Amino acid sequence: MRLPSSRRGVSEIIAALLVVCITVSAGTLLAAYASGVMGRLQTTVTQPYTKQLTLEYYSWLDCPPGSTCSGTTCSGTSSQCPTLTIRNDGAASITLADYFMQGIQITPVSPDTCPSAPSALAVQSSCTLTFPIPSSLTVTSGLAYTVKFVANDGTIFTFSIIAGSNTH
Repeated sequence: MRLPSSRRGVSEIIAALLVVCITVSAGTLLAAYASGVMGRLQTTVTQPYTKQLTLEYYSWLDCPPGSTCSGTTCSGTSSQCPTLTIRNDGAASITLADYFMQGIQITPVSPDTCPSAPSALAVQSSCTLTFPIPSSLTVTSGLAYTVKFVANDGTIFTFSIIAGSNTH
């Protein structure tokens, strides 16, 4: 038995037009999605971290036993004094409030060229600090010790320095 010939499918021309329309629609949707994503990726993002402190140089002044640090000279009872040169590489000035070595609060000694609160370390400025070793801390040459700088807004900058060595 034969099927009636009056039932015909969509003509080839209509089918080709439908395929072209569907392809153009899909391409348009893909382009709109991609431009939205690319547009978001290309926008300028503001830097959330505007404060950045860099350790430029450090030296650990070796003082003879029974002496303490006094600037770049030794006298008293300590054996070593770290001297650090730091730079403000961020986009905002930094006011340093506290200093810690291995979690023990310390106070810089002369020569301390860093501005103290309420003065701030300006952008791209550097300064030098010399720290006495806390009496409760035993220093071993060759071991790394943590030094933290705390800004008045609570920002913490942490560095690791090796006893008895320096950087160039």
